[in-house]
Amino acid sequence: MLLQTNSVLSWEEALRLQSFGFWLLPCLAVVLFYLFWEKFWLLSTGTHLPTKLLTNIKPLIRIGDKHTSLQLCHKHNTPATKLLAIGVGKLGKPFREIHDTLQQEITLQMNELERGFGYLILLSELTPALGLWLVLIQTQFLSVPFQFAQLLPLWLGWLLGFLGNIGYNILVMRLHATKYTLDKTMNLWLMFLQER
Repeated sequence: MLLQTNSVLSWEEALRLQSFGFWLLPCLAVVLFYLFWEKFWLLSTGTHLPTKLLTNIKPLIRIGDKHTSLQLCHKHNTPATKLLAIGVGKLGKPFREIHDTLQQEITLQMNELERGFGYLILLSELTPALGLWLVLIQTQFLSVPFQFAQLLPLWLGWLLGFLGNIGYNILVMRLHATKYTLDKTMNLWLMFLQER
């Protein structure tokens, strides 16, 4: 029965009695942590506007040194510098073509950066349900006496879901900041081409 309390379990005993499924939760925690930090560091590089790189490239472009400009862009591995490298590569093309190519590149980069977000939110939604499911299996089907220590999977699943949702929202904010940086980089490059 769900509310049997005829014997008291210690935390050590509760951990020992956990089913194999309980250990899925720490594994999911590692996966959630990895998904978050991988995207977080990638997006944190995307929020830096390459003003110094633009300053270094402008004189090179004015004298026609496209090769050195591309080398400078490739030294930095950020979304904005990749966009600049494409802009430098399109020098000599019509302005409208450069604009359209940069817009397409921004869309491609944003799609690439956003890939994997769905896994993070899916795991965040599944972990509380998994925790509840493990508690029900243990108390109902395995007839383990119910104690608060037996709620450990539920608490852990809820905590992972909560942290996963917070992580997802942080990544979404970083993604918007990266989009702003890419748009601003494109506008700075196009303004430079018009002034040149």
